[in-house]
Amino acid sequence: MKPFRIMKNTITKIKYAFAVILLVGAMGLMQSCVDDDINKLPETCFDGAMNGIETGVDCGGDCQPCATCDDGIQNGNETGVDCGGPDCDACPETCDDGIKNNGETEVDCGGPNCEPCAVAVDQAIVSYHNYMALGNPMFHTFESEDTSVGVIDGDPGNNVNVDQGAALPMMTFGVADPVDATRMVGRYNRPEGLISDGFSDYKFAISETGKYNFDNLNQFEVSVFTPSEVITGDVTAQVELIFLDRDNPAFWETWTILSGVLTKTGEWETIMFDGSSLVGKTDYDQIAIRIGGSNHQTGATFFVKDFAVVSQDVFMQALFNNDMGYNLDLTSDPGNNVDVDQGAALPMMSFGVAGPKEGIVSRYNRPEGLISDGFSDYKFGVNDAKYNFESGTNFVIEVFTPEGTIHGDVTPTVELIFLDKSNSAFWETWTILTGVLTKTGEWETIQFDGTPVVGTSIYDQIGIRLGGSNHQDAATFYVRSFNGFVSK
Repeated sequence: MKPFRIMKNTITKIKYAFAVILLVGAMGLMQSCVDDDINKLPETCFDGAMNGIETGVDCGGDCQPCATCDDGIQNGNETGVDCGGPDCDACPETCDDGIKNNGETEVDCGGPNCEPCAVAVDQAIVSYHNYMALGNPMFHTFESEDTSVGVIDGDPGNNVNVDQGAALPMMTFGVADPVDATRMVGRYNRPEGLISDGFSDYKFAISETGKYNFDNLNQFEVSVFTPSEVITGDVTAQVELIFLDRDNPAFWETWTILSGVLTKTGEWETIMFDGSSLVGKTDYDQIAIRIGGSNHQTGATFFVKDFAVVSQDVFMQALFNNDMGYNLDLTSDPGNNVDVDQGAALPMMSFGVAGPKEGIVSRYNRPEGLISDGFSDYKFGVNDAKYNFESGTNFVIEVFTPEGTIHGDVTPTVELIFLDKSNSAFWETWTILTGVLTKTGEWETIQFDGTPVVGTSIYDQIGIRLGGSNHQDAATFYVRSFNGFVSK
């Protein structure tokens, strides 16, 4: 039996060896055929020139087939699959090809076919110039890391990033507005998981000017965009302002939290906070914003803009970025109808124009010629009742004077004119407050002492006149943020 087994194993090994020899031989034969095919091609198929009966350079005819524009492969001189290059049709222009084409204003955005491009931060529109005009100490648009007046970012407590398990940082500045991609706002991220317990709020940096005083400024607002289906799991429809004393290691024992409720999704919503409970407190030096509740594990993303402390002392206001003011009627008065019918090239006031620096503002036009004598001032609509100016009344407006505007009989003056329109000789009883323009090529805030109108109760209209009266020389200014406020 043993010799038989040895013989059987020997035969098996011979069979395996023979199979290997056959396989190697077949592979060699195949390669030889390929080599023969290549060797059979004329030498002109490798000379870098289109010659012989080639239909392309070193291809076609007696040579290997040429790349075509319909073979489903990016080959030859194509810049895309079966398109582009000198031989194929141009590739279709798309909004994600990394090329500025397709009518785009920037690479892959803008124009008639693609999504709008986000505006660069230094050109972003700041909606609430009126807050800045009043020197508001707390204001932030979230368009960039520091668009605030007295509120600066960069606290280590906001360092929620991938190192701590979050996919996004707590706050990202300068992202496209989900409603209007030409605007810039902030994206607020509630990261997922237990890491979020200590990082549910975005903290502004500690005040550099000392503790906040809330005696006069204690009303707040912030605008929030809640995407659809964000309020899920343990995410609540809540916005909180948290006032902290960062000198206290147990600051949560003394903090004050103001809460607001989100009621809308898919659109911007302004949340107002009554901070009357802060009056008299002098130990807070930091403010935080928390959206969606605390002690959560469910992730969520919101968008925010325009956090501000709102002065309740503002009693009249016009932003000039559209036809309607806030507390002051900007509807057209017949006295403002300076147009081509009266010989002027432009109307007295054009609303919602692009500002010379940034933002949406108004253009104020002094037309040329004698026609301007009676139309040197822009008049707001007549108020339904007489204005009651209490003690300490002041006014402010921002004006941009282009270079070369002050010439001829155009003077560097801004005047507020308080009128009694029920009096046919209103100029006999009006009051005029005058300010002086000292800058050109930049926005300038002009403030007026309203002491002369204190106690008056006959006025129902206000006019604004730039550049003086009784003029014949034309001039154009820009204006924004008219406010009447009570000084302390």
